[in-house]
Amino acid sequence: MCYLIKVDPPIVFSETAQPIKLPPKNTPNPEGKEANISGWGVESGHPLYPAILQTVNLTIIGNELCENIMKDTDLPLDSEKQICAHADMSDGIPRGICHGDSGGPLVTDGVQYGIVSYNYGDCGSVEYPDVFTRVAHYIDWIEDKL
Repeated sequence: MCYLIKVDPPIVFSETAQPIKLPPKNTPNPEGKEANISGWGVESGHPLYPAILQTVNLTIIGNELCENIMKDTDLPLDSEKQICAHADMSDGIPRGICHGDSGGPLVTDGVQYGIVSYNYGDCGSVEYPDVFTRVAHYIDWIEDKL
């Protein structure tokens, strides 16, 4: 189920608050591009949420690769409606979405390509990518609700 929130009174845009650009309908995923995610999530079992918005850069991976990685899980990928991203963890430091990040943006080049959906395993799983709702699939729905 999808929801679009309309605020009243409207947001007053300024130098520090601007609307995000959305991709054109059914735009291909920008595979291989670095994207930023942000949120207030925490690792499971951690008692406190952060006081400062957390951000991390991930790389958007191709649907075929993501489908192959996710096929052995109980959460297979629907590449028409989802997009995957993964962090370079060659330094051994896990990075990625955590519990409480759902709904956050996946942004590259000032365009929101995804909305945090889920991860399989712990935050910043080495084995599994993070999965996002693919915004480009829902452009008609979003425009219909505006």
